[in-house]
Amino acid sequence: MCQRPSGEKKFLALAERLIAQAEARLKKNPRDADVLFYQAQAYMLRGINRFARRSFWSAFRDAARAKRASEQCIALEPDRADVYLGLGMYNYYMGILPAFAKVLRIFFFL
Repeated sequence: MCQRPSGEKKFLALAERLIAQAEARLKKNPRDADVLFYQAQAYMLRGINRFARRSFWSAFRDAARAKRASEQCIALEPDRADVYLGLGMYNYYMGILPAFAKVLRIFFFL
């Protein structure tokens, strides 16, 4: 497998850090809509990166986590329009998957 560019390594490190910090803050306050929003975005971007790297299982897991965080955020703040972008991206990508890949959605509860 080819080596990752240095910018990609930095991006992944920052995404991991953001996700870890979001998890820590959500333990203190699970109803923090801002943290849920940023966590969903980090999972979505990391998932897109993993999909591009052909790490499909990891990408699907990240997509499921992003969807879950987005839905929780929408439940807390339904008027927050920017959350719908991540959820829309999820629905778009899941909609264009080939039929055989849609079967995987069942296994990941997507």
